[in-house]
Amino acid sequence: MAKKILVVEDSPMVQKLFKRALEQHGFEVVTSEHGREALEIAAETHFDLVFTDLNMPFINGIDFTEQLRQREDYKTTPIILVSSDSVSSRKAEAKAAGATGWITKPFDAAKILAQVNHFL
Repeated sequence: MAKKILVVEDSPMVQKLFKRALEQHGFEVVTSEHGREALEIAAETHFDLVFTDLNMPFINGIDFTEQLRQREDYKTTPIILVSSDSVSSRKAEAKAAGATGWITKPFDAAKILAQVNHFL
């Protein structure tokens, strides 16, 4: 059975990059445009790994991570934040919220797969 990955990203272009890179390697990918929707999706289906953008409408990536971590079934699931922001204070804030990794934009398929292989 393929590992399931949730990608929370408001940019359709970035969603496609994730989907293409991950599906080519046998992962099942579900995308969401914002954190509020993603929380609903995660309540219905358990994912093995989550990528979330930092800056999104409704709920930002840090708040999304905090809320997802409150669910018992997501206490240990790898959550990787994706952002063009590389300020160490934001990374520390993300880690305090429960993020297990960070990818700085721009990135490519190899960087996505390296994170997946590291955490899965």
